[in-house]
Amino acid sequence: MIVLALDTTSSRSSLALAQDGVVLATVEGDEQLPHSQTLFASLTEVLSLAGISLSQVDVLAGNTGPGSFTGLRVGLAALKGLAQALNSEVVGINALDLTALAVGMEASYLILLEAGRHEVFAGLRVLGPAGSVVAGGTDQVGDLPSVISYYQSELDQGAILAGSGVTKHCGQLEEIAKKLGRTLVSLSTSAGREASRNLVTGKDWAVRLAVPPLAAALAIEAPKRLARDGHAKLGAYYIRKSDAELKLTN
Repeated sequence: MIVLALDTTSSRSSLALAQDGVVLATVEGDEQLPHSQTLFASLTEVLSLAGISLSQVDVLAGNTGPGSFTGLRVGLAALKGLAQALNSEVVGINALDLTALAVGMEASYLILLEAGRHEVFAGLRVLGPAGSVVAGGTDQVGDLPSVISYYQSELDQGAILAGSGVTKHCGQLEEIAKKLGRTLVSLSTSAGREASRNLVTGKDWAVRLAVPPLAAALAIEAPKRLARDGHAKLGAYYIRKSDAELKLTN
């Protein structure tokens, strides 16, 4: 089974092609340009690198967010158009799940994703054996101090901080941790589950700063979701209402 995966939820898009659980090629877009200008050039490039034609693709997979409203719309619209043209299966997976999968270490995570407006999207995820990922509680959006306060007990119990929001706001995270008598400890990319357990105590919060592009994790996970859940509607997962929705409610 050949899977084409697309992530346009952040400023830098990523695409990946995988066959039978093995990633064949990945490409990242130019974060200085809008996705609408780079998407199809990146698609051509990733197909060329993998030596795959578009007609060979069996499954299309998209990151459903949360993330950039414009980026999500561009990516999901492109996938829906490709799915109709190719008569391919389509799978959508949210960015919080994908971030835990991209880190790849069996552990509990507090995923923080950059949300703009000095806010982060946040959610608890547990990555188990064979790459199973389970959400804990209700995903949130808010300013960093409020989010950390909301999830402090999980952090004290060993949840690992990961995601684009962690990378961008690491300095502020350090300040918040210090005020609470905690220390941020960076996990290496090779750290295993037992190493993380030994490292993290009630006064240490583990941080994973480097998270690979999400398209590769998406390409590997999509066939598993398809086998488990069948055909899934490709809809955006926003958490926060759009400006238009907020104006209507106000």
